Formats: sequence, C-alpha cells, structure tokens
Amino acid sequence: MYRTGVEVPAGVPTEQAAVAGDSLAGAVITAPELTADQSAGLLASAREAFTDGVQVVAVIGAALFAVTGSLVIAKLKHIPPFGAAQPPADDTPAESAEDTPEAESIKPAPID
Repeated sequence: MYRTGVEVPAGVPTEQAAVAGDSLAGAVITAPELTADQSAGLLASAREAFTDGVQVVAVIGAALFAVTGSLVIAKLKHIPPFGAAQPPADDTPAESAEDTPEAESIKPAPID
C-alpha cells in the first residue's frame, strides 16, 4: 500500500528514490540528502501514503473484529453467563422409588 502511494519527486537519484519508496523510514533517511523542495515533497507524500495504509489496515481490522464478534455471539448465545442459575435438566418429574413395580414387593405390611 505504501509503495504504490508514495510519490518520489522528479530529480531524485534512482538509488535514493528506491530507498524512499520502500518505507517511511527510508523516506525520512533520504530526505536530508535532497534539496529543500524535494525533501518537503517526499516527506509529505511518504506521510500521506503511510497514513492511508494505516487507515486501510484499521478498517480491515475493525471489519474482522465485528464479524468475529457477531459469530461468537451467534454461536454462544445458548450458553448461560457465569454465575447464572442453571435451568433444570429435564422438565418431566423423576419417577420415585415407590412408584416402580419392584417397590411394591418390598413395601412393609401395614401394622394393625
């Protein structure tokens, strides 16, 4: 992104233009070796290209963050938050031991 956005002023030697067009640091290192007009133009162009690149990356990062957050919410919304009361495991009442056929045979006889 930076390399396509930076404009090296005319008259800058090829070697210095390559260093300046490679990175923001290269432009800052090259600038003192140029004339005042070339230096100002190069630094302004490098600063703008760098800022444009950072903004593009920030927008992409924000979009990915939003998509990831939406997916997490969609996939985990059925899980209750920590500390929340747990719902009962089953809505049907459990069968008590007294209701089973085996319990009939072991019931004590009534006392008269």
